[in-house]
Amino acid sequence: MKCTLKYEAGKWFCSSGDLFKALEAYSKKNRKWIDPELEKAITAFHSRYYPDERDDSGEKYPWNAFNKVNIRTNTEYLEKLKKKVVRHDLTWHWRLLLPYLSSSLSSSDSIVLCVSQIRQWQLVSCFHMEWPSEKNKLKLLRSIRSEKKNLLRPPVFGKSHRITRWEVYASFYIPEVLCEIKKAVNKAEAEGNTFRLAHILGRYDTYIKITNPKWGKTKEQFELDIEQIIDLDPEHEPAQIEDRNTDSVCRPYGLARLPQFKEVNTPKFPKAKSLLFSSDNYCRAFEQVSDVLNDTSARQVLVIAPPGSGKEYISEIFHTCRKKNGHMVKTSLAGLDEKAAAFQLFNLELDRLEKRIKNVNGIYQPSKKFKANIRDGAIFKALGGTLIIDELDKANDKVRAMLLRFLESDDVAIPGTSIVLKIPKEMRPLYVFAGSKTKKEFLQLGPIDFWSRITHIVEMQHPLELGEVADRLRVAEDYVRLFWFEQVEAFFKGEKLLKVSKVSKELFEPLRKIFADCWNFFVSREVGDFVARELAEAICGQGKPIPSVRTIRGTVSRCFYSIFHSLLYHKKSDAPLEIWAKKIGESETTGKEPFIELHKLMGNSLKQQPIEQELKNWEVNALEEIRMLIRSSVSIQV
Repeated sequence: MKCTLKYEAGKWFCSSGDLFKALEAYSKKNRKWIDPELEKAITAFHSRYYPDERDDSGEKYPWNAFNKVNIRTNTEYLEKLKKKVVRHDLTWHWRLLLPYLSSSLSSSDSIVLCVSQIRQWQLVSCFHMEWPSEKNKLKLLRSIRSEKKNLLRPPVFGKSHRITRWEVYASFYIPEVLCEIKKAVNKAEAEGNTFRLAHILGRYDTYIKITNPKWGKTKEQFELDIEQIIDLDPEHEPAQIEDRNTDSVCRPYGLARLPQFKEVNTPKFPKAKSLLFSSDNYCRAFEQVSDVLNDTSARQVLVIAPPGSGKEYISEIFHTCRKKNGHMVKTSLAGLDEKAAAFQLFNLELDRLEKRIKNVNGIYQPSKKFKANIRDGAIFKALGGTLIIDELDKANDKVRAMLLRFLESDDVAIPGTSIVLKIPKEMRPLYVFAGSKTKKEFLQLGPIDFWSRITHIVEMQHPLELGEVADRLRVAEDYVRLFWFEQVEAFFKGEKLLKVSKVSKELFEPLRKIFADCWNFFVSREVGDFVARELAEAICGQGKPIPSVRTIRGTVSRCFYSIFHSLLYHKKSDAPLEIWAKKIGESETTGKEPFIELHKLMGNSLKQQPIEQELKNWEVNALEEIRMLIRSSVSIQV
């Protein structure tokens, strides 16, 4: 789909005849204006994520307007509709990013705008990347997902009400997009899964490639073309390890990839960072993070989050998604006295010091080519970058008083010397303080003046601190899926179980096939869903305390190793899983293999709870042993 952005009379417009053509082509072919599967997807999405928004006028949402009587004979209305779809005002993310686009169009790399829809939230990122040359849309999408990207500006994140816009609605009628929507709706309905039905349009990515910039003689003569591609299933891209690949992959439903800025002196673009946006608590915190990233006045940030909520991921984003020319440094001042804290922060190796500092009008400061070494304090290691000081609430009052004096003046008194250095404004790190107390408790800690130096506060509730048990279980399942996939990939890559040299290939090929089948089994969507459901219920079901993110990660790791060793190296010959493998191996039906059949069994058990009534005893026992292994991996929760 081709679009053109134009700046006319002080206002930006987007023009695309392809959108209305797709809508019109559908109506002529099907003799109706509205597609029933698309209407189901939009209605399910809207009712789940915008339950408080009503449409009293009957025209607020596009699909209602299509229900007008005699719409196809009302040429006046059709002409108004065409104008709304073909030429429309730019959305807020375009208006926000255009100043950065106009200054970056000379780059040889493609400029791409990605709008990620995450339930009622929207993540917008603008980055450089090499646009793949694939002509096949499916292969193109897979290449775009995995391509390394370099941010042009900090990401923007916030609430979205996109479904009210005509051009967004019309884009769903592009043939390949509408086809995928129909498939997904039919599958969700067949499973009776209302969440997946709402999720079809509650999570998708739109990639917009910007090309052919044309500049006129005046500021009002500028236009560029955009090429748009919609990814309706961004989380479930195929997995690959060595020469093996599979389309059935266990990944969480709230997964999004966040491009990052390049590190200092790194020529290659970085790999996008995967973040889990399953919980609205996390989304609300990330919205505050986005505000900080887009505020050039941000100097000192306080991140408040309960223990085990994953605040370290939030803290790192302040560095990876912000323009900087330094490194990220983490430290903690908990339990240190003033002298030890000063040494940890402000120590400076005196060897060859005259080459690392300079005198500017009688004031000594680090030179522009300053390079920190291992003996330097955290402040000097983080120059131009980000300094994360964790557990600030556990630091001594005198330590915070010392930090206050430093933040007020940027003057560093080097411990054990008479040297005083001033940190230049352009080299000042972003200071990120983190802790687990509540905001009220933080502001009562001494000295009181310290908190006046904080420019931004980011408060985050625990991702699983949700009112409804069903919502808590859904988010917990996504965390299990996330850590499960990471564990499986890390194990098989680390052990090199699928990598065999050319010399030994023939000798080890039978063993390699077993491990390849094992990898396919563990990484699959059905097995991951089964483990996620069982493990989430065991960890934080009804009446259970809320676990930390660390607890979930550790539990998933133990669960994987328990199942892996029981399937491949079971010590008991009369164990249910051993009997299962023996029964399958004795089957006269060709093509039956233990991993494949067990994979099917676990997948079928998700669709109907009373499946055990239709199974043989040895099949039921195998399922129960896996359930027992999953539950036994749950330890004391912290």
